[in-house]
Amino acid sequence: MITVLTGGTGGAKFVDGLRAIVPAEELTIVVNTGDDHEWWGLYVSPDIDSIMYVLSDLLSPERGWGVRGDTFHCLQQMKELGEETWFSVGDRDLATHLLRSKLLAEGRTLSEATRTISERFGVKQRI
Repeated sequence: MITVLTGGTGGAKFVDGLRAIVPAEELTIVVNTGDDHEWWGLYVSPDIDSIMYVLSDLLSPERGWGVRGDTFHCLQQMKELGEETWFSVGDRDLATHLLRSKLLAEGRTLSEATRTISERFGVKQRI
């Protein structure tokens, strides 16, 4: 069993390399939540998301965060409506935040919500 403490875009790159040599069932990833915040009423965990996205082959290689090929229509509309858009959230990424916020509102812990979302993305490693 290998446990990794990680976070951020560099952490996602490290985990991506590590998964090539460590069987999924042998890898546990403890992710930084210090950058978690509420955004537009949603609970956002950017470091957890980067780890989930890299392990499910969804991470944008161009940006190093967010979902590959994502669009930003909602972000643009929010900007046009006068809302803060400093945090660049793609449309598919937004779906992750919506589901996480729903699960948390139902009484799940962040770890439980992360496990549910990870499983739905097909992630085998424990986050």
